[in-house]
Amino acid sequence: MRPSKATPWRLALLAVLACCLAGGESHALLPTSARVRELVDAGVASLEKMAYEGGDYERRLGAKCLVGLALYKAGHTKSPRIREAIEACRSEAGDVARDDTTYSQGLAVIFLTEVAPQRERALIQQYLGMLTRRQMPHGGWGYTGENLGDTSQTQYVALAMWQAHKVGLSIESTEAKGLIDWLSRTQSPEGGWGYKGNVANGSQLIQQAGVTPTLTAAALASLMIGADLHGVLNIGSMAAAGGQGPGGVELPPSVQLASDRTSAAKNLSPRGVDWDRVQAAIKEGEEWMDEADIEATGRYPYYYLYALERYHSFREARTGDTNLEPKWYEQGVDYIEKSQQSPGVWQQGCGTPADTAFAVLFLMRATQKSLRAGIGEGALVSGRGLPKNLAAAKLKRGQVVVEMDPVGVGEFLSMMEKGESDRLDALASDPASLVVGDLSAADTERLTQVLHTGEPGQRLVAARALGHLGDLDLFPALLYGLTDPDPRVALAARDGLRAIARRPRGFGMPDDFNDDQRYAELEQWKRWYLTLRPEAVIDLGR
Repeated sequence: MRPSKATPWRLALLAVLACCLAGGESHALLPTSARVRELVDAGVASLEKMAYEGGDYERRLGAKCLVGLALYKAGHTKSPRIREAIEACRSEAGDVARDDTTYSQGLAVIFLTEVAPQRERALIQQYLGMLTRRQMPHGGWGYTGENLGDTSQTQYVALAMWQAHKVGLSIESTEAKGLIDWLSRTQSPEGGWGYKGNVANGSQLIQQAGVTPTLTAAALASLMIGADLHGVLNIGSMAAAGGQGPGGVELPPSVQLASDRTSAAKNLSPRGVDWDRVQAAIKEGEEWMDEADIEATGRYPYYYLYALERYHSFREARTGDTNLEPKWYEQGVDYIEKSQQSPGVWQQGCGTPADTAFAVLFLMRATQKSLRAGIGEGALVSGRGLPKNLAAAKLKRGQVVVEMDPVGVGEFLSMMEKGESDRLDALASDPASLVVGDLSAADTERLTQVLHTGEPGQRLVAARALGHLGDLDLFPALLYGLTDPDPRVALAARDGLRAIARRPRGFGMPDDFNDDQRYAELEQWKRWYLTLRPEAVIDLGR
């Protein structure tokens, strides 16, 4: 039995489009929207001065780490609360006497890998070691003295592992595979997850108690994190990996290289995981979530919203489908706005510091920011940023680029599959080298996928290619590209929209745009598109 069906997002988008056609103003509710920024600013101001006193939750290390993380993500990188949280991590390292330590240890890793991944490397490894020792034989994490794993605790270990892997720290393969196996075996037959998982011995799932959207979102995000650690998060890679099962053969290099995000550590080998089962679990879980009531309810609404944002962010990365105006985000913002105890203060279930931090992290779409972060213009990360072939390099517009022979779209896609990073970097530095001719539908679809989930340089090339095609059917994909965090990609998408519309100046978005100008341009382009295709339901993800 599935939960009662909520209003489909498609109907919500139709309503938005109807408003546009009627001449009304439509404003995407985004982390950069004035309404959201006002809430974030109020929350940040509260976190800067909030005392860690009151109940037990307020005094935990995890609460201090959440506060520091929220402030750091909000751009307050010099906040004294961040230094305070780092000192707390140092002073409490090794304390395993309390049952809440899985939460605090996991959050310590998440926080430290974000704010000081190199300076506090030894401390992060110490906390990772504590988490490894707390893993139960079935693969999950739970309370000391209990046999059942706990979905709530396990989600923070999964996120800690992902954050550590992202900054180059080694993750034990058996630990990650145990996590995936436990989550796959504790799913309820209808698709959701409960609090403490009863492990199914065979392929037949067993009923779980207390199945909720909160825990299902947490479990699904953790499963997708496990897939990403192995380089098979996106649908195509996981499908290719499916069927190998425990003891199967290694995947070919082209599949292992299909990971869409940059990590300083090598992907774990996908060998030994039943990826068919994982894929089925994710599919069933997503269907359950699609029909669940997505409003913030229950004892821990802000904790839920943080898990919900994480789930949707990984789902977007997995499928490449990203709705710019998701109903779940709008509902979450509405709830957060209405439920303030005072301006910028939230509390229900987890203590004021943690709940306020959860609210701020949701509003900023913190996980999406982490997933979409990568090597930007001018960055030098782990030796990357300068081409190896310096003999062929020249300075153009203040950037070092390698002049390339013309490259076709098919060759570009082949370079990605083969992991030819040097040539990809060179092409990204000089995307004019890309020659765009007639493309197959499959190549066009692949370019759209790259625009959603590729590294920054790859997204830049994809945006340039899609814009050169001049196809009105690709307009929604370029609308999505206009929101890219890398300004080079956003400008390439802008230029593509102008070319398709034959409006050389578009709607005035300058090269040195700010977010207000970006989203004003987005709204204008949406309205322009709908005058040509008034029947369209814009799926801004693909």
